[in-house]
Amino acid sequence: MPSVVRQRFAIAALVIAWLCANGAVWDAMQLAAWGKMFAGYTGTMSIPQAIQETLDPDKPCEMCLGIAKAKSEAEKKMPSSEQQAAKFVLIMHTVDSPVFANDPGCWQIEPGMSLAERADPVPLPPPRV
Repeated sequence: MPSVVRQRFAIAALVIAWLCANGAVWDAMQLAAWGKMFAGYTGTMSIPQAIQETLDPDKPCEMCLGIAKAKSEAEKKMPSSEQQAAKFVLIMHTVDSPVFANDPGCWQIEPGMSLAERADPVPLPPPRV
């Protein structure tokens, strides 16, 4: 049971990280802003009018303006396609595998040394019926 919970948590964490890395947080914030605007408009208007006013690009709320500004600043910080291509080349760069030299001097047993051997049988769990 704990492994199922751990697996679901890991999947949820990866999805959230992927959404944050792709900028979907700003889209979620925009949906929240539209929801807030729609809820405010439905108090005085019909539902079709509230939807029209909410999605009207000429009448953004303060939250929508802040989200648009933050989203444009985040896009400015993103690397250009040339930089992304350079990163791709670096990712595909292969390195020669390391060569490990065996130093026989450090593992040799001296003539006067002996290793103790186990004389008693190895304990085994009882057979299952």
